[in-house]
Amino acid sequence: MKKTIFALVLYSTLSTAQSPVERVMAEAAKPSNMEKNLRVLTDEIGGRVPGTPALRRAVDWGMNAFRAAGADSVAIEPFTIPVGWQEGNTSVHVVSPAEFKVRSISFGWSPAFTTTVDGKDKPVRIVDIGEGSADDFKKTGDITGAVLLLHSNTMKSWDDLFAEYLNLHPIVDRAIAGKAAAIAAMSTRPLDLMYRHIYSAPGKLSPFPMMQFAREDGQRIARLLADGKKVTLTSVLTTISFVVFYCGL
Repeated sequence: MKKTIFALVLYSTLSTAQSPVERVMAEAAKPSNMEKNLRVLTDEIGGRVPGTPALRRAVDWGMNAFRAAGADSVAIEPFTIPVGWQEGNTSVHVVSPAEFKVRSISFGWSPAFTTTVDGKDKPVRIVDIGEGSADDFKKTGDITGAVLLLHSNTMKSWDDLFAEYLNLHPIVDRAIAGKAAAIAAMSTRPLDLMYRHIYSAPGKLSPFPMMQFAREDGQRIARLLADGKKVTLTSVLTTISFVVFYCGL
């Protein structure tokens, strides 16, 4: 009787044993943690600009997640950033012809910009440059010292995403040549959603202050300008940059 029981137990064990491929397939069939992982990265950690404390938290979280999943070994490598950058407190207020706060963020690696002089706010005018073409700049006229409102289309494809970056170069060149103060680009995402751009060569700060306005706020400003109103704003765009920044993660 004992031999018969042993044989049954051995047969049962062999029949339920899984190959490595079967174990991977079984794991893949389990409910995904993707939604939870995305929530942690966005809601708890937030934007992860290279070299910032948020990136360090994200890396630590990722390492712990790999260990919890049973990885044989988890390793990270240090890296060097020629110019580190972090946004400070960015605020924009339209002060005429109506007063309202503009939801805004700085472009990545943008230099600081402020309309505060000697402790006092000195509003600057904002002008509409449409999509920023050469003809748009000609129609706008004098842009000296002005903040330039740049229009955009709602992003719907990968081509739209890449166009956001590739189309900026001649626009920035025209803004600098015209001695403008800064560029404010409308977000390509609706409902107050923002997407932080980077306009700079690798390892360098941007040569020109640039910020992004929420699409709805930008459109409100555009309507005021189209109605012939003079729109002025105050802005404090603070950034922190490091000439050499080492991040050993």
